[in-house]
Amino acid sequence: MLYPFIPQSPLVALRARRVRFMSMTVRHLLFVVLFALISPHIASAEFRLAQVFQDNMVLQRELKNPVWGWADAGAAVTVSFAGQEKTATADGKGYWIVTLDPLTANEKPQTLTVKSGATTVERKNVLVGEVWVLGGQSNMARPLSHESFDYPFYKKYYDDAEYPLIRYMPFGMGASSVPLDDVEPMLRKDAPWSILSKSTAPEVMSIGFFFAKRIAAELKVPVGLVGVAVPGTPQSAWMAKETLESFPADKGGKGNFYQSLFDDMETRVSKGKGHYAKFADYEAKLDAWRKDPAPAPRSWPGDDVITDYPSVLYNARVHPLAPFAFRGMLWHQGEAGPGGDYGGRMLATIKQHRELFHNDFYFIFGTLTRKTMVPPPLSPQLVSFATINQSMIQGDKAFGENGREALVNFFDLGDPGTHWARKEEAGRRMALAALDRAYGQKEIFTGPELLEGKIDGGKVTCKFRYVGTGLKYEPSIDSISGFVIVDKKGTREWADVKITGPDTLVISSAKIPAPVAVCYGWHINPHETLFNSEGFPAFTFSVGTIPGGKSDDTAAIAKIASGGNEKSQLNICHVRRDGYNFEAVENKAGTGTNVMVKAYVPSEWKGLEVRLGDKVIQPSKTSEDNGKKFIEIEAPVNGGQITVAEQGHGEALSKIIRP
Repeated sequence: MLYPFIPQSPLVALRARRVRFMSMTVRHLLFVVLFALISPHIASAEFRLAQVFQDNMVLQRELKNPVWGWADAGAAVTVSFAGQEKTATADGKGYWIVTLDPLTANEKPQTLTVKSGATTVERKNVLVGEVWVLGGQSNMARPLSHESFDYPFYKKYYDDAEYPLIRYMPFGMGASSVPLDDVEPMLRKDAPWSILSKSTAPEVMSIGFFFAKRIAAELKVPVGLVGVAVPGTPQSAWMAKETLESFPADKGGKGNFYQSLFDDMETRVSKGKGHYAKFADYEAKLDAWRKDPAPAPRSWPGDDVITDYPSVLYNARVHPLAPFAFRGMLWHQGEAGPGGDYGGRMLATIKQHRELFHNDFYFIFGTLTRKTMVPPPLSPQLVSFATINQSMIQGDKAFGENGREALVNFFDLGDPGTHWARKEEAGRRMALAALDRAYGQKEIFTGPELLEGKIDGGKVTCKFRYVGTGLKYEPSIDSISGFVIVDKKGTREWADVKITGPDTLVISSAKIPAPVAVCYGWHINPHETLFNSEGFPAFTFSVGTIPGGKSDDTAAIAKIASGGNEKSQLNICHVRRDGYNFEAVENKAGTGTNVMVKAYVPSEWKGLEVRLGDKVIQPSKTSEDNGKKFIEIEAPVNGGQITVAEQGHGEALSKIIRP
């Protein structure tokens, strides 16, 4: 069998066959007793479907659809759906599987019927359309309700959530050291898929919510979402043990990558980082809970440290879903690492997952985002940021230029928080990627990505993909190019940029006649100056080897000069040639106090305009710092966005609001 039954806890309910002894002859009775004695390996099992098959579900159109479950060993099982009837025989462990022929999209509710002997199981209101799995950590896992808590404007989306053809199912719970055949038995329940509505929308993963609405609108078919993502989890928790074992040990650890990660986690938990001193303690508590779940029958005894162990979420959430048919997976993860060859591990993971599901499904993943509490620099700086983004980009290139994968740039969607607000735009971009890759529509879904860069004398030539009809270059404030060019001494300058073709540009500087490297966007909150025809900003990139050098930026575009407290910070975004926006924020409820913000005014501007929302305000004073002009502005904490712009540009810029 491709997906053999994996024994679970002793508490899995086993339904014995009823034998009508009263109507049997003594000979028949002796035969039954003898058969039971000599055949203890023949299993009797609860007749059921796998957990993913529930009322209101969506089956994948145009692909073969495996349907599976458990019955008595040797029992015949018949599955009927959409005019098809398929039969299977349960194996010695009770596992059975049939495969429905490819289905046509259908928004008319149908019933999936499964029979074995005198027992019938039905799943009602089943649609046929497009199914996508949502994987990763918190920025994928967070539902609209959580986003609404941090960003109250999200509540408006509940009013546009009546989409009965969009269905959602959260799948899997717990953590396991071995691959499970189905959801943990003690957590299993016959819960229907949710039908998207104003009442159910708050619990739908937000990126998936926006993605599904766009896909349904474009394709005019039902859309199903299966959410497996878990907040705060590392990439390694989603990888099969054998995949992790194919990589070398991390940071000089013993054995392979799996073993070094496991040993590291054992060290962490032994220092009191969770509820247990080692993973074996959790497994002992899990076994005890299975035997006696009181007083909380559904309260899984694990914690968020246990879910950091390698492979445990693959075992508990991915493996139990196989071989369910779906079109593709949306993935966002990276904040929890681990570092190193993230892109290489991603390649290996997708290969293994595709083999598991026997499905060359589409894989769409997003980058990490910027942090806007640090302003874009006024002098050419190279400030380290998450190297996982660079590893993702390398992995994306390794997939091939027009394959069944797509990396979507989210870098510009960030804000001061880890859980950034702009999930609507993230879902839109992922939907565009799916329409382009999976559905044959020509869409631009992300910004320019470097294909190749070459240093030749004093010039650096770069060629890109995802340019649309052509590259666009728009210098930032003070005519800052956003491209840092570096010589072998580590001297850094803003480079000159010239577009020489739809997908090509040349970078140079008279001050750096012999460059050894060029970097674009190499900052935690960089200037955005390179775009494609659709307005998507370019991925960060570098060409050459970056030598060491000190960062000496003494002036910031905007910073808090006085007031506030240790939680007060600025969100600085939309920095352009003719203005920029900032907002004084605290992650928790505002204090009601104001802060004084020192804000930069470029000498090239002709006149000044300052706005708080749609209201023009006046700065309190003007000063100079190292020859640069600054104003001070009283800004309310959590009180709205302030726009600093050249006269005549403030109104337009103020309408570009960070949600």
